[in-house]
Amino acid sequence: MYKDVTLFPYQSSIVYVKKFLDLEDFLLQIKDKEINPIFNTRMSSEFGSYQFTQTKSYEEAWDLCRYTMDEGFDNFYKKFAKLSYKVDELEQKENKYSVTGFSPSVPRFLLGIPFNMKSYGITNKPQKINIYMNLGYSAFQGKEEIEARGIIILNLMRFFENINIKVALYTYDFSQENTEKSLILIPLKTVNEKINVKKLYFPLVHPSFLRRLIFRAQEKMPYRDSGWSHGYGYPVLYEAAINFFKTYKEYFEKEKTIYISTPSEMNIHGNNLEEDFESFIKVLNSKYGEVLERKL
Repeated sequence: MYKDVTLFPYQSSIVYVKKFLDLEDFLLQIKDKEINPIFNTRMSSEFGSYQFTQTKSYEEAWDLCRYTMDEGFDNFYKKFAKLSYKVDELEQKENKYSVTGFSPSVPRFLLGIPFNMKSYGITNKPQKINIYMNLGYSAFQGKEEIEARGIIILNLMRFFENINIKVALYTYDFSQENTEKSLILIPLKTVNEKINVKKLYFPLVHPSFLRRLIFRAQEKMPYRDSGWSHGYGYPVLYEAAINFFKTYKEYFEKEKTIYISTPSEMNIHGNNLEEDFESFIKVLNSKYGEVLERKL
């Protein structure tokens, strides 16, 4: 088990927090099989089905993440590029911004710019920004929803960097089992790295990143509640996760932060990428707009 897990008291519960240095550090620390004894008979990282994980073994999942996955990448990149074009096209439609418009401008909203402005001439524009993506989706989330969210996030990062705002991308799994909570935080991209779509492809879109690799990370956590072994907990809701990050702000955040939740909470269905993009922005603009405006 890990020796460097930090425990935080929070709302009548204990939160186990494990922060990795980067993706490489994560992979190296989960490679061995030294696990918490409560998982001895129920190691989902090893025995998850192909239908559930889309890999045949834990070792296959580890290798695909470490050495980059080729299968399906060309098709994924085509979708990424197509949505990139749509995002750029939306930004070029001047004179069409309004507070009540159907498709608000993503970057203008996130940067706190009124929709009827035609330029990015705002003061105190942030030069660095964090994106925290909640990886902990339920067993009912399918491959299509996961992939669509990954494409949308990559496009958000691309836009920010095109206007000289550096982006750091973190993925986190925030789960709960009775009075114990677990937060696993992995930096996937630093502010000084360029966007590497191929490197991010597996962590952002493949079910095995959660259902084998993150599960192995959980199997090494020093939980005491044996209930973890039956289902690896359930995702902490978006608002509750943000409240925790805000409570311990100095431990987690050094720049401005945008929080992105599970595909279902972001209203992503995986049937039509453009519709998912619009739904995603509507969720940010309505349900979570108040939070984002405070953050940015």
